[in-house]
Amino acid sequence: VVSEIPGAALTISASNLRQDRPRRHKMALTVFAIAALGATALAWQTFSNNEDRRTESHRQPPQNQVECQLGYSLTVRRNPKIFPNQESFSLPGELLFGAGDRVRFHISVTRNGYIYIVNQSPELRDGLPLYNALFPISINNRGSAAVPAAHSLQIPQPSRNPERDWFMLDEEQGSETIWLIWSDAELPSLKAVKGLANPKHQGVIGDADQRRALSQFLAAQTPSSPERDETGGRTVFKTNSNILVGQVKIEHH
Repeated sequence: VVSEIPGAALTISASNLRQDRPRRHKMALTVFAIAALGATALAWQTFSNNEDRRTESHRQPPQNQVECQLGYSLTVRRNPKIFPNQESFSLPGELLFGAGDRVRFHISVTRNGYIYIVNQSPELRDGLPLYNALFPISINNRGSAAVPAAHSLQIPQPSRNPERDWFMLDEEQGSETIWLIWSDAELPSLKAVKGLANPKHQGVIGDADQRRALSQFLAAQTPSSPERDETGGRTVFKTNSNILVGQVKIEHH
């Protein structure tokens, strides 16, 4: 996943790296741009001031927990070199993509909380998956993962050049996993890596201990079953607990 922000190249994974950068693992999903989302910064900042510091291991689901719904949809643009006249279109869920196709995620949640989005490659290094932090971004809202209820996210986040605000699939074939994670309090294993989506670290979670902790956290979760919301044109994950984990498969050929 490659990303650029004004004034600096932000590489969230290591596909198509410039020659003056050290070689890292190659990924199949490429993003053109992640830029500051100024219009929503004030709302996020207000909410983030109330961040809960409880740890994962000691949190217990409260009684009569209010259901949380996390919904997502996709905007897709077929490879403009092959389909130059085809307009972008919306999808409620997953699709088999081709090389050069573009995709955006649109995400909303019904409860105040913290959202983390992580890309997992099918590749392994030292027996551990390769991960890339996609959200939150360090340049937005001081890097806070806090998102208020009913707020809508576009990933990649809008920039001044909408033509660059896409993930782009390269020619490699395979399946990647996008983890959509919501919690009513910050999660230590994700808080430790959320700041890596910055110009220096470029989103790559390279530390083996951090990858191990993230892998163990994800393995301990039971992903929510996706439900298709035909009326809303989206896929929805639901939970009555204090953590919600959803999986989105990005298949490309």
